[in-house]
Amino acid sequence: MAKNADTAEHNTKEKILATAFDLFAQRGMKDISMREIAQACGVTKPVIYYYFKDKDALCCEIAKNFELRQNAALADIAKQNPRFDKFLEKLFILYFENPQNKKIVPFMMHLHSYASANKNIEARLRCQNRGHYEYLQNALAAQVKAGSIALEMIEIARHMIFANLMHMVLNAHHERVKFTRAYPAQITKAILKAIDYRGDNK
Repeated sequence: MAKNADTAEHNTKEKILATAFDLFAQRGMKDISMREIAQACGVTKPVIYYYFKDKDALCCEIAKNFELRQNAALADIAKQNPRFDKFLEKLFILYFENPQNKKIVPFMMHLHSYASANKNIEARLRCQNRGHYEYLQNALAAQVKAGSIALEMIEIARHMIFANLMHMVLNAHHERVKFTRAYPAQITKAILKAIDYRGDNK
């Protein structure tokens, strides 16, 4: 019985997060009330507050969950693809195939606008958005140690990788920009050539 109750609570919380994410992505945080989120979920407002202290906590939870999912996916990619070239290509494939990208961009833009007027939420977001950056930084540092990338190229590599990831995210919803399935391999090859990647185990 307790297990069923736990499952019901988990499902309710996930429904709130998914519904709030959609509403925030469409119209921003400022114009969406907790009452409206509750109505969209088919629950009462006290139910929303049972799971989330306030709208700020709800926003941070959505951003945190996305970051955790991306980091978990990145860890899995690294485990299955020990070669850096394959790791990098799979990273671009992850962003290429992520169906949430069309909503993540407007959500994050609204979130940063909302956070700019709220120093507490801005500080919380800064603390929790480091995982993805650190994971990639560690992967690049390992390549420097292995002699596959020169030390002076590590920052250039990081900026190029993140710039292209953001390019994919920002244009995922753009009708005039079409990414083919060959794009992850093509951009990986271009970046590795630009940073004079010398291959693994050399």
